[in-house]
Amino acid sequence: LASVETKGLKNPEILVETHKFGLNSITVTDNGIGMTPQQVENNFLSLGGSDQTALPVNKRPGGFGLAKAAILFCSDEVHLTTVRDGVKTEFRLSKDDLVRMRRGEAIAAPTITRMPEGTPSGTSLTLKLPEAITDKHTEAVSAINVPTRQDELPKVMGPFKLKFSSYADSRWDNKTKQMV
Repeated sequence: LASVETKGLKNPEILVETHKFGLNSITVTDNGIGMTPQQVENNFLSLGGSDQTALPVNKRPGGFGLAKAAILFCSDEVHLTTVRDGVKTEFRLSKDDLVRMRRGEAIAAPTITRMPEGTPSGTSLTLKLPEAITDKHTEAVSAINVPTRQDELPKVMGPFKLKFSSYADSRWDNKTKQMV
């Protein structure tokens, strides 16, 4: 969202797609400025904060990376593709990669590709979540339910259009609702 605000887009959009890549997958795509390879390595693939220098001080959220850690550590697989200034940075982390990351071990570097001139900037993040998680201390099992309808998404604020599409139910296939 920060990149959408700082780019000054006339029609910023965020697309949320669920179950597109199998049960309990969620993909979020934006048409913001994207991330450089250095930002992916130093900010997205590291814990402990994010680069928010492009935002005014009064618009900088927490910045400790706790939400990012929770998302990464609860996922079975993470796939990120981002394009900025004609450079595409992409990585896919499996559950084993995420375990190595938690331990502070090295993981494969992102793939960096020069894109043809005119390739639009933006970022797409796909998370494949487990069907359930087990609390190590209480052994309680909790189901993870990815939204299948727009009204199940958290209410968000911002100067952008949110589109939602779910592949979980034929009534929603290829249909997009918009919220302004």
